[in-house]
Parts: sequence; structure tokens; C-alpha cells
Amino acid sequence: MQAQILKKPTFGNIVALGSLYDAYKDRIVSQSVFADLVPADANKSAKVVSGSYRTNTSNLLADKFAKLDLSPELSLSFLAGTSDLYSTRGSGGYLLPRRSDASAQEASVVYTETTRHETLSLEHEELPGIIDADALQTEGATHVIVGVWWGGRVAVTASRPSSASNMNDTSELTEFPLSAMVDSIGRLFVGKTLDSDTKIEEAAKKLSFQVNTDIDPDKKASGVSTFAAVREFITALPAAWKKVKMGKGVPIAYDIIPIKDFASAVSQQLSHEPRSPTQVDEKYQQHVFSLFEDLYKTMQVLNDYIGALSHHELSVPNAYLSATKPRVSNLTEFEDSLKQSLSQDISHARENASSEILKLINSSWTSKIAKYKDLAVPYSLKMAFQDEVIKLGVEYIQATDMEVLWEKHPERDIYALFYSDAATRANIWQATYQELMKIAVSDETPKPLLAVVDCDFGPDKSVTKPLIELRRNGKVVSPDFVSELAELADKCLMRPASEAHLLPLPGVMGDSIRREVRIPCPCSAEKVNECVCPTCKQTIFFLIDEGHLYCSCGRYQPGNAALKCPLPSHGRAYLKYKDPQSLIDILGALKPFDQYNVLILGETGVGKSTFINSFVNYMLFKNLDYALQVPGLNYAVPCSFPVPNMVNGDWGEREVRVGNPNDREHFSDKGQSATQSCVTYIFHMNGMTFRLIDTPGIGDTRGIDQDNINMANIVETLKSVDKLNTILFLMKPDSTRLTQTFNFCMTGLLSQLHKDTNKNIVFGFTRAKNSGYELKETRAPLQKLLDDKKTGIVLGYNNTFFFEAESFQYLAALKVANIVLKNKPGYDESYAKSAEESRRLIKLVIGMSTHEVRKTLALSSTREYIEGLKEPMTKINDIVAREEKDIEIQREYVKTYGLSNEGIEKNLKRTVWIPHRTELQEPQTVCTHGDCRKDSADEGGARFTIYKVCHQNCTVKTPTNEQVGLVELMDCAAFNCRGEPCIECGHSWQLHQHIRYEIVETVEVKDNEAVLEIWRNNSSHAEAARKVIAGFEASIKELQERKKFLTNALASFGVYLEQIAIVKFNDATTAYLEYLITNANGNGKLADAKRLSDQLKAYKEQFESMKGDESTNVPANIPTESDIEGIIAELNGMKINGVLVSTLLDKRRTTKSLVPHYAVTIRFLTAGKGSKIFSWIKRL
Repeated sequence: MQAQILKKPTFGNIVALGSLYDAYKDRIVSQSVFADLVPADANKSAKVVSGSYRTNTSNLLADKFAKLDLSPELSLSFLAGTSDLYSTRGSGGYLLPRRSDASAQEASVVYTETTRHETLSLEHEELPGIIDADALQTEGATHVIVGVWWGGRVAVTASRPSSASNMNDTSELTEFPLSAMVDSIGRLFVGKTLDSDTKIEEAAKKLSFQVNTDIDPDKKASGVSTFAAVREFITALPAAWKKVKMGKGVPIAYDIIPIKDFASAVSQQLSHEPRSPTQVDEKYQQHVFSLFEDLYKTMQVLNDYIGALSHHELSVPNAYLSATKPRVSNLTEFEDSLKQSLSQDISHARENASSEILKLINSSWTSKIAKYKDLAVPYSLKMAFQDEVIKLGVEYIQATDMEVLWEKHPERDIYALFYSDAATRANIWQATYQELMKIAVSDETPKPLLAVVDCDFGPDKSVTKPLIELRRNGKVVSPDFVSELAELADKCLMRPASEAHLLPLPGVMGDSIRREVRIPCPCSAEKVNECVCPTCKQTIFFLIDEGHLYCSCGRYQPGNAALKCPLPSHGRAYLKYKDPQSLIDILGALKPFDQYNVLILGETGVGKSTFINSFVNYMLFKNLDYALQVPGLNYAVPCSFPVPNMVNGDWGEREVRVGNPNDREHFSDKGQSATQSCVTYIFHMNGMTFRLIDTPGIGDTRGIDQDNINMANIVETLKSVDKLNTILFLMKPDSTRLTQTFNFCMTGLLSQLHKDTNKNIVFGFTRAKNSGYELKETRAPLQKLLDDKKTGIVLGYNNTFFFEAESFQYLAALKVANIVLKNKPGYDESYAKSAEESRRLIKLVIGMSTHEVRKTLALSSTREYIEGLKEPMTKINDIVAREEKDIEIQREYVKTYGLSNEGIEKNLKRTVWIPHRTELQEPQTVCTHGDCRKDSADEGGARFTIYKVCHQNCTVKTPTNEQVGLVELMDCAAFNCRGEPCIECGHSWQLHQHIRYEIVETVEVKDNEAVLEIWRNNSSHAEAARKVIAGFEASIKELQERKKFLTNALASFGVYLEQIAIVKFNDATTAYLEYLITNANGNGKLADAKRLSDQLKAYKEQFESMKGDESTNVPANIPTESDIEGIIAELNGMKINGVLVSTLLDKRRTTKSLVPHYAVTIRFLTAGKGSKIFSWIKRL
């Protein structure tokens, strides 16, 4: 079997053939396997002439190792320092990390030339005789060196130091990048000419160069730093090569074979089985490379940092420099510790030990490096800032020197930036810095003086936010120049011409349509600008119905308004319109605020009202700290909640109450605000009006009746707006299954909505912090519910939003109860995330297409109408059938007997059935079993059904009057509230129904005036009979047309609801008729069952014909909103024997149950002058 030969690179180290090699530590074992000199003819030598180069632009350790032919396995040994094949002399110096200038850009080229390959001929007959048998047994030896490759390597590194040029100027990188530079050097190594020497040399002027070489002509490699020197070095290299080992150069790699294979080749026996090292795990290798990369990068950064600290006495305290230097020096000891642990890990890994004992896997190494890296953070930004402003000619002074500077320049405009190290981390630092740079490079004449005041060295070191102060003639004219400039840069200032003209704001602001004032200035420029109050900094708006201009300061009439636009030509004076009426005309023509309406729905207890309170603050303030600066608390809905509170060393709870409960909001037992009615909260900002329509929760603890009332209130509230932008369903994000209550609530809410609203529906998840602001367990059951209901809604990023209200509780606890809750960083985080989600929601609302509310209102009214029409419709059809039958009998009689005197007496009378709706004094649970009911009539002829009453005054809430076997009946006392057999009649609850009213009939027998009139006016009995028969037939036709209209009306309602509701409408008419048919058959009333079956068949045929049939190309005939309105109007005007159909309807939702709808305009508290409400919306 042929021996396996491995090639191990080396950096010039000379080792004799036959030397022993330890693969566990990648080092040479000093002892040779030969006891005597190797015969000369046992050494073979072959000339191998090759030269090639490879470039590297990544500057990563792993890539550098690869360019020197070191495998990851050997690279670990190099890093640990355990191998004597890999020194840092010669080309190995290329692997040494740079100790400074961490921001420098690097690229390199490694040239490798091979000259000769020498090998040991293991087949030589004399070799077995000179073997040192004891040496072969050397402990730790795993391989024998049997070959050497001669040649040499040269590594040239080109660097662009961070200080060499403006790092923002990348023109030279584009024209001649570093990769092209090192490639050009590589071409020089292989003897090729360069295409554009001039261009290369020009680009190289901003670079520095370093050479690491195995062969150094005249020992000049260490002095090479320019491109010219590199070229000169390469030119001299061939001559120098010839002088080294007679042109061979130095060893660049060795061939090794396993000691077992060597012993076999030279006919020797080993006394032990040689060990074979295990390959180090690849993931561990990558982890180690990452650690060392991070370490060496950190060393560079810290060395740069220490150097910079010593040159910035004005911005860095000496005490800080003295304390930081020793800490940075400790990093060298850390490097040694890291290498030592790596050496031990390599030994364990190659012994195939468990990975659990490997030290460098521990995350503490990464943490320690990160802590060292953090040492370079505190003053980095300050030092860079100092360098930049001094280069621009800005005075950089310490706080103790500022008075001297003011006195030195008493008449100059002075812009002074007051800042500190802490101020550079403030949110407004970037904006302040940019404004300072604009002033510094401006060509303003006369040139103002710029000064940067470092407050870290003054008596007041509490400056946490940057501030530019403008001084003019020795006085401060703008204490916060940047803030005022940002607010007023493109604005026209508007105020009352006199303080006497300013009127106070009204106590209650109505929901009037506002118009943001953007008008021409009365100056000659007539520039149109947004008009802003110079005092409160709020945009002026105009209420056309009140005729006043408004801001936070108050209101005033347009004729008293004075303006000043931002154009320099305007001057400093405020000007009034010469013609006040022209201003009023301009104001009246302004565009109203854009209107955005958001309907908020959800289950009781989900936190709709708390969400609105939090939402107000998320809209107003970017973060929690900004909200804390406001003296009061911004909220819309009164609420209360408990917070932890320590009293006398013991923890307890204290209730925080925000506002006072009212008719709209009650405080529940759990301290949460419970919405009692629909309330619209109105926010006006930046030319937009947002209405958040808060609604009572569905799943009310007061029962289904209250839910139905709440549903009706929601529908009633929608009548106050003509369009909806968004329907926001609030939910909890971490429910593993949706409860029956939730399914009821969701289905009930969706059933009220038109199908077009599916593109306007979004889902908001409250209390989302615990779920990591993600939709977790709730996603699957919610999507299943939406799919089951065929809503067409798919949950995704654009329709799911996550909120956490705890930061509002933090605000309220502090501002209302003066309680500071612990863990403010946690509240900061939840505020930031919720504010981000709130603004994402507003952006979506603004961009959504609107839903016309009339469509949803038409849906609701139609559903209510069809529910109320079911029982009267059946009664009407019954009456019509009886009347039709009665007329047919009379017609046949006249056909047979004519109009004799006897016939006249019988046919001058007709029977009239008059339906009446009778409300019961109290709800009842009755039994519908045949043994418990009978049809009857009173003395006045009123027909009705008598049911056995099993529970008088039953308070069980059921959704409808006439349905038998509703599951809610199981809770009735007649069934022991457990669904047991009835204690009164013994029948099942499934045969009982809950009734609140009855439709009874009054029977009257009247003269048939139509027949009498014909008889009186016709002398011929035959002619009279013919006319009477024609009259009877006309009456029958009219009755049939009425039946047809009723059937068509119900079918139209059913088809309309099925097609336009977001949740498919259950066909109530079909269900009701099927119930009546079953009931009639069960009681032996076959004629009634036949009549009802015919009615059901006609209804279904009409229903299906209106739906159409795609398979037979029959088009659908879906009624429109207008069609439905027409049908309802005609039904409401229809009479049955003098009784309006509308009086028979089951109208459970009466105006008595509706709670008044409130609209509240929210007036915001802001941080005073300089604050800007909702300014972020302009960036949408």
C-alpha cells in the first residue's frame, strides 16, 4: 500500500529529512530516525520552477492563512503558538495583526515561487541499515519528514490610512481601488508590464506599503513603504534569490508520512500503535477565528483610542486618560490567556475529547472582548467632533473660558453650542450638529463667531442635551436657536394685531370641520405659507361656522389677524390685510382637514379604552422621556388601575385614577375603564382629523341582550360618519384557542359589516409585550375562524399591529399619584415599540381606500328587517291563502247558481282576518309539543294558539322570539338550569321556546260591497254574475301578486345578505319555514304543512333564480342597496286588511335601548413653546 504523503507549509524553517513530526502540536521532534548519514543517492532532487500570486482584499485572518497555504487546522496551531514550523519571521510576518489604525483599508498580494523539490527515496536498499530503532519509538512522534519544497514567499500589503484622506471622498477608490493596486503589484512579480504606470503611481501616493519576505535583498524590506520602493524591491528580488542556497531559496513546505507507513517502508517494526489525531471541529475553528479577529480589531481600536486621547486635552479629562491606559494594557495579558486556552483546547480536540471541556466555547471570552471594546466608546465622538470643528475655524473652549470670549467680541453675532459628552448621545444631537455645520460653512456677511463650549469641564456638568444659543450685541436673542429655526423656517407667523383681540377658547370644542390656514402674506411677495402662532408654535386653523381663527393661545376674528412671512423682503413688521372681507373669502375657500375615521371593535376586557389613552401619547411623543416633560397627563378616557406601592416597608397596591367616571365610562371592579356607550374621540393635527370611534365590548357580562343593544349602538353611531378608513379589531395575542365567547363576539361583529370592509379590517393586539410583539398562539385559531367564515382576510404584517399600555400606566402613576414605578428601561422599550406600531397603523389608515358606511348600514337594516318579518310573513301568507280559498268558493258558487236572491244573501258577506301584534306583559317559556298546545279563538273571533306556559317571567336571554330548542333555554328554571326534562310538562327543553309577543287574528264578517254594487247596477242577473266572477278573479290575482311580492322580497333580502355580508348570512326564512312545516306535520295539520311547503318551494326557487347559475350561464340578479331600500319602503306601506305590515314586525332594537352617542374633541397638553404635535406625520 502506498504511503499517504501530506504537505505542510513552513516559513523558511530548515529541517533535515528524516526528522520526526508531532501532528498533535504541529511541531518538529528534534530526534532523527537515522543513526548515520543518509546515502547521497537516497536523496532525490527535482527542479520545479513556478511562480504565482494571489490577492486578498478581505483582511480577515482566515483569508490571510489561506493565502500562505495554511489550512484551518494548521492556522489554529499558529494562533496558539505551538508550532515551530510557523514563525513570524520572513513571510510569516504577514500574519501579524496591525496594532493601530483600525479604520485603515487594506489589500495584499502574496507571491509564491517554487524552485526545487527534494525527496527521500524510501526504497533505497541501505536505509533499513541506518535506522535508529529507538527513535522510531519516540513518544509523541506521528509522522516522518520525507520531502522538502524550496522557494520563497513575499507578501506586499497596501494600506490606505484613515487619516490619509477624507473618508467621505471615495473618488480615488472608484478610479483605482486597492484591489487593482495589489493586482498590479502581482503582475510585477510575474514579470508583466503595467498598462498605466502614471495612474498607479498617482493613486499610490495616498497609500503605504509593507513587505514581508523570506528572501530580503540587501535587508531593505523593512524600509519599503512606497510604491516606488516596492517596484525596486521586486526588481532586485531575482538576483537576491540566486544567492540563497545556490538559487534554491528557503524551505516553503515539507512532505510528511505517517510513522507507521515509514516503518513499513524501511522494514521496521513499531513497539506500539501510533496515535492519529482527530480533526478539530469546523464550527470550533470558525469560532476561534472569530474570537481572534475580534480581539485584534479591538486592540487596533484601543491603541488608536489611547493615541487620540493624549492629543485632545480640551475635550478629554486627564484623569480619564490616566485611568484608561492601564486597562488597555491588560489586553496583552488577555491575548496570552486566550492563546494558552487555545493550545489546551487543540490538544483536547485532537485527542477526540468531549467538546464540553473546550474552554474557548465559553461565551465569557466574547463578553470580555466586548468589555474591552467598550473602553473606546466614551470620548470617541467628542474627539472626532473637536477635530472637525477646529478645522472649520470654530472656537473650541471649556465652560470656564466662555465669559472671556463674550467680552472679547461684544458686538458680534455669536452662535454658541453648549454640549457635553452626554449631550452627544441625546436624540437631538444629530440635528443640532447639522445646523452648526451649516452655520460654519455659510457665506453670511458679516461672518458670525462660532464657539463650542465643552461643559464637561465647567462647574455645571449636568448638560445632557445640546443647545445652540444666539447672542447679539452681548444679549441672548434665541435661547434655543435650532428648535425655533426648525419650527419657523418655512412658516408665516400669524397673531392678533393686539392682545386685546385675543379671545379665550370655548370650554367645549365641537366636531366642526377645520381648515388649516395656508394663505398669501399681505406683503408684496404674496407668498403662500402655513400660518403658525409665534407664541404657542401651533398651526392656525379656521372654523367657518364660527368665523374665528384658532390656536392654542385662543381665538380671534380674521379682521384682527396680523402676519409676517419668512421672506427677507417682508421685514420685521406684522401686516394686516387691507380688506378684511377678502381675507374671510380666502379662508372660506381653504381645503378642509382630511377626515380619517377608525372604528374600534373588540371583546369586553381587551382594553380598547386603555389602548386609546396610550395611543394618544404614542402619537404625541416620540419616546417616554418626551412625554414625561409635559406638566400634565394626556388622556382621552377616564380609567383606573392598581400599581405596586410600598407603605411602611410593606408592599401593597394603590389604585391610580385617571379622570372621573361618567355616563360614557365606568370603572369596573378590576379597575379597568368599561365603555358604556359609543364615543368618538377626535384628534386634529397637521391638516388632518382623526376620529377614533370607541365602542362597548361585545361579550358583555350583562348578557346577550346587552350585546344586541351594543351592536345596535355601534350601527347607530356609524350613521354619524359617511365613510370608514379602518376597522380595528383589538384582541390579545397569546390565546392558544379562541373561546366560545370570542367566536360569538367575532362572528357577531363581522356579521354587521359589508363584505367590502375586508380590505379595511386590521387587527390590533393589546398587552403584546409578553408575546414579544408577535402574533403567536392566536394566529392559527384566528386565521381558521376567518377562513371558516370565508372573510377573504389573510393575517400578515400589513394588517396586524401590537401594543403595550404599561408605559401609559407609568406616566399616569407618576403624574397623577406621584408614584415612580421600577424598571423604567423596560417601560422605555415598550413605549418605543408601541409608538412605532401606532405610527405604522396611522400610515396605513391614511393610505387605505375608504368604505362607504351606507353599505354597512343597508346591510344592518336589511338583516334586522328580515329577522322581524319572518313570523308576520307566515301569518300574512296564511291569511292570504284563506282569503284566496274563500273567494274561490264564492266564485264557484256564483258560476253554478248565478245571482238569485238566495245567492245574493250568501255572497254579500265576506270573512276578513285582521292580524294584530300583542306584546306579552312578561317573557314566557312555553312548550310546543302537541299535548301542550291547541289552536283557539276568542268571543271576538280572534284566532290564536294556546301554549302551556312552563315558566312565567323567564329572564333567560334568547336572540329571537319564535325559534324552538335554542340552547340558551337549558339555563331556564323549568329545566333546573341544567337542561333536564321540564318540571311542568316533562318534555325536553328542545321542544320549548321563549316568547315575548304573539301575533293574533281578529275575524270579522262584512258585507261584500263589491258584489252588492254589481247586483244593484245590473238588471240582468247573468251580466251581474259575469262581472262578479271577474271581480273575484281579479281579487285572486291581486292576492297571488301579493304573495309573489312577499316571496320575492324575502328572497331579495336573503340573496342580498348572502352576497354582501362579510360573514355569510344564515338563511333565516328557510330555517323558519322548515321549522313550521315540521311542527305542522307533527300536529297532524297536513293542509298547513302542504301550504307552508309550497311557500318554501316558491321562496327557494326565487332565491336560486336571483343568485344565477354560472354552469348554465344564467346571470345573477343581486339586488343593490337602492333595490333593498325600495322593497322595504313598499313593505312598510303595504296593508293587510287595513293593518300596516310594519306594525307586525319583531323590533327588539328600539330607540329606548340605544345609549346616546358622544363626540369628544381631545385638547392636547404639550411641552410648551417649541413643541410640535404630530410633526412626524408630515414624514409619512
